[in-house]
Amino acid sequence: MKIKITKIGVSLLLFLTLLLPNTIVMAAENEETNWINMSSMSTPRQDFQTEVIDGKIYAIGGRNTSTLSSVEVYNPVNNTWTTLASMSNPRYGFNTEVINGKIYAIGGQIDVSTGITSVEVYDPPNDSWTTLASMSTPRRACRTEVIGGKIYVVGGQDITYLSSVEVYDPANNTWTTLASMSKPRIYHELEVIDGKIYVIGGGIDSTPCTVEVYDLSSNIWTTLAPMHSFRSYFQTEVINGEIYAMGSTTFKGFEVYDPTNNTWKILQKMLDDRRDFQTEVINDKIYAIGGDSRSTVEVYDLTNNTWSALASMSAPRGNFQTEVVNGKIYAIGGRSGSSSLSSMEAYTVASSPSTTKLKVVLEVNEKLQLSIGNNLNNNTSVTWTSSNTSIASVNENGVVTALATGNAIITISDENGDTESINILVVENADTYRLAMDLQTGNTSRLTVDDYTNTTPVTWTTSDSSVATITNAGRVTAVNAGLTLITATDVDKNQIGQAYVRVRA
Repeated sequence: MKIKITKIGVSLLLFLTLLLPNTIVMAAENEETNWINMSSMSTPRQDFQTEVIDGKIYAIGGRNTSTLSSVEVYNPVNNTWTTLASMSNPRYGFNTEVINGKIYAIGGQIDVSTGITSVEVYDPPNDSWTTLASMSTPRRACRTEVIGGKIYVVGGQDITYLSSVEVYDPANNTWTTLASMSKPRIYHELEVIDGKIYVIGGGIDSTPCTVEVYDLSSNIWTTLAPMHSFRSYFQTEVINGEIYAMGSTTFKGFEVYDPTNNTWKILQKMLDDRRDFQTEVINDKIYAIGGDSRSTVEVYDLTNNTWSALASMSAPRGNFQTEVVNGKIYAIGGRSGSSSLSSMEAYTVASSPSTTKLKVVLEVNEKLQLSIGNNLNNNTSVTWTSSNTSIASVNENGVVTALATGNAIITISDENGDTESINILVVENADTYRLAMDLQTGNTSRLTVDDYTNTTPVTWTTSDSSVATITNAGRVTAVNAGLTLITATDVDKNQIGQAYVRVRA
């Protein structure tokens, strides 16, 4: 499962508590309008899986002329792939999930005949795989999601197509069979909204456009409104609590599901029909990439319901993978014609003024305490990761340590798969520019959205001026104990970013 940036509930809201002072600035990345070839994997792969941990991309298993158990990892900092310990079982057409920084490889197949029940887990610090309890049913081309620190496995195929569902609990290494779906499904999609699992499309007949939802508390599947169109080998994404479904075999159709009223709405068609393609969401825009015989790329803008063509990849790709690291989309491996690919290329997405993130600025060797609430003891209930551990590390309690100049993104993920992140900029000297903010009553500090020149037109507002005030120049004054949210908007009233200020008496 790819990690998706979603709206987070109050319990996952990041608070900043400083061990040493810091400041926040805003910066945008330049867009590279073409795909750039990066280092290739050591092994050509299709039907494989990828996961991102600490800003590194892990490529796992798959097949070329044979089924693979090999694993390698890509480091974007130095553009290199490194071979890691192999899985105990070769597999393709399988699934992976990440829980607490470990990669779980689930099911799949070794040859064309049957699925397998095998499950194993990879521990990156030890570079080792451990065999776990097997599933009750062999599965390939199934779908998985993580909720509450457990892995839910839905449908797929063994000798027959499957409607069955089971869940894995890493705490006790056990699988439990759950209520089955109303129909067997293969090449379907799963999404999680408000802790419920939505299964979309796929199927074994000519009308795989049905949709149903699973309620974990009642162990019941409920049939929902069907999509307007047949879909298999397609993609879904969730934005603002709605499910976007796109593509299928020789099909450009695109529609969106609103769970609040159980309806599907037809949207503007894609520019290309796509099958076995990939999608990524960045800044609430959907990027549709490649597919069988396709090297083309397009992007969907929700604000005006339009698809726009982007630069094409250097090679057509199907059965490949994509990952996003630091605003770059990496297209990895796959198949072009009958040949498996080892190549990888990257596309940099430009940040728009309305979605650019504020950055916390630290000096080298400074420490920053992040928290998911007022009780620091709750920090160990989530997983903390850094996109670049050579720039800034983060421990299991949310303490960030600045190590070298540069940028890093600190991400937290909870047991439901929800995530939140904060951008870190490490500099040599930030003495004059301190933010944010854990202030004593009467103290002052400063926010900036440029390189400390204060020339960018911006409007600053505070959600509670009785807690802290802010001037047009970004100077914050702590007034009374409490918590307030500082918001920066540009001349077009687009939100640039937000930062929390906590004031102590």
